Amino acid sequence: MDIEEIKKELAPREGLREEALERVLAKGRGNARFHFRAALICGFAAIAVVVLGAVLIPKGEKPSAEAENTQRPEPTLSSTESSADSTAQSTARRTPKPEMGTDVSLAEFAEGTDLFSLIDSASVIIKGIVESTVESETLDFVSYAEFTVTECIRGDIGPGDTVPVRANLGEKLRTGNEYLLMVNPMASVFEGRELFYQIDSYFSSVHDTEFSVLEGAKGAGFEEIVEKVRAYAADNEYSGSDVGRGFYCTSEDIKDIVDYSEIVVRVRVNETFYDGTPDRTSYTCEALECLKGNTAKTIDVVALKHAMEPGGEYLMLLTRSWEELYTVSSRNSVFPAESPEAVQIAAMLG
Repeated sequence: MDIEEIKKELAPREGLREEALERVLAKGRGNARFHFRAALICGFAAIAVVVLGAVLIPKGEKPSAEAENTQRPEPTLSSTESSADSTAQSTARRTPKPEMGTDVSLAEFAEGTDLFSLIDSASVIIKGIVESTVESETLDFVSYAEFTVTECIRGDIGPGDTVPVRANLGEKLRTGNEYLLMVNPMASVFEGRELFYQIDSYFSSVHDTEFSVLEGAKGAGFEEIVEKVRAYAADNEYSGSDVGRGFYCTSEDIKDIVDYSEIVVRVRVNETFYDGTPDRTSYTCEALECLKGNTAKTIDVVALKHAMEPGGEYLMLLTRSWEELYTVSSRNSVFPAESPEAVQIAAMLG
């Protein structure tokens, strides 16, 4: 995986953000084994059910592939230090995702989806063996696997590396089996997980997957699919934007968190609009004053579970997920508006 490309895609993140990316991606490239319990993608819980791929600009010839566009509302509340919006362009290829045991022929895909569009949507493609699996302790549609890589077709993971992989409902990885995984690196502030690889699509050496019905893969054996993927990826570099999502500041130092954050804003919580996920709560807030960055006057924020109360005023340190959805930038990013920490942060940015 090209760290410089990741830095570019995550602009305007700099300084501590670059250090964080260097650290987590070094973990992904190393030979150390990853032992973990559960990790969740930042944002709404429903996002974890539907796999999102980047807007694609293929560079080579292929049978077919399509893309979509995205738009962003104009911010109406800003500080003197403006912060460029980070884009999160995505396409949902599949609805619904079938459970294991469902006839794979029942899977529904967006028109034009084929093996080659799957390749285009993945910033990392790895072949290897599942060493162990564990079910999420909080979400019944998420499981995790330790995956030992035997071949890296795209990315910067070495043979012999063992990396953490997250699978959603229907992507049942089985211990001891061989898979070809098309994945994207992600992180979760809610689980305190610095790096995992989210499955975008996958093929198994011993059983069909929902992707087996697609053009380019239909009727082909596992090794034939691997060879097709290998050949196409060799001629077509990844050109999407899903090269990392959910990275956060792991420092406990307030100055570090402020430096890392795109947005520092004083808010009044209007309401809790979703509280159905065990590790996080989603709020609608009125932005009262931006100390860093810019936001709309009304924003949606995903914070750690029950971090705020409706009617309360808080100072929040945030990163932008997409459009007007924001996520806490660390596990220590929410402070009552009149707290000593809030006063300290305001003085830093004053």
